[in-house]
Amino acid sequence: MRCNGAGKTFGVAKKAKIYSVRALGCSGSGAVSGIVQGMDFIAGKVDKGDHTGTVIFSMSLGVRVSESLNAAVKRAMDKGIVAVGASGNQGGDSCNYSPASAKVGIAVGATDKEDNTMSFSNAGECTDISAPGDGIESAFGSCNTCTKTLSGTSMAAPHVAGYMAVLLSLHPDMTAAEAKDHMVQQSTKGVVGLAAISSSLASKTPNRFLYVAKAMAKDSDVREDLAEVAQINSFLHGRP
Repeated sequence: MRCNGAGKTFGVAKKAKIYSVRALGCSGSGAVSGIVQGMDFIAGKVDKGDHTGTVIFSMSLGVRVSESLNAAVKRAMDKGIVAVGASGNQGGDSCNYSPASAKVGIAVGATDKEDNTMSFSNAGECTDISAPGDGIESAFGSCNTCTKTLSGTSMAAPHVAGYMAVLLSLHPDMTAAEAKDHMVQQSTKGVVGLAAISSSLASKTPNRFLYVAKAMAKDSDVREDLAEVAQINSFLHGRP
């Protein structure tokens, strides 16, 4: 993968194997078909047995509602691939965007350092959970050792992907749907501040905050061969 040197970095799941799949152009824009092809490329490898462990998609990107992209999310989840995507940064209804509107996948909203939903974060019933997305330092593509501090749902979604990598390395028999349900049930309820978004969206947004400790274990307990994350490109076009 060129144009993005951050494709091998890790955070929550330090023993996960990370694979980068460039589905968009170097500017961060492109066609939905490219995203679908990237997802199906990895799904095909799972079908062939090239990946024997759990696979998670981390998708920090978004488009207006796309039936083909949502269908690709469903295909992935049906194959046992956990599809995690950003809710989007338009400050609107996440149900108007994909992959967030794919009901079977996981759509992640962004919170600030006080656990308040950020004003630009999409919200609503299609957002499954919230995670930190404010001032997150990460590897950056300018050089092999560069970092940059960014904010957005693109920063929040990888937290959930990392959670899933750890959870499924410890519970490899869980289906993708079971893992999603487990994450939601074990999340912290009622602590996310929703004042920055409209009251109509706030009333429909699940007040669930990612609780990583529920999936955590000692490093020695995490099996390295059972946690693989496919990072589908990098950031949402426009604001990260």
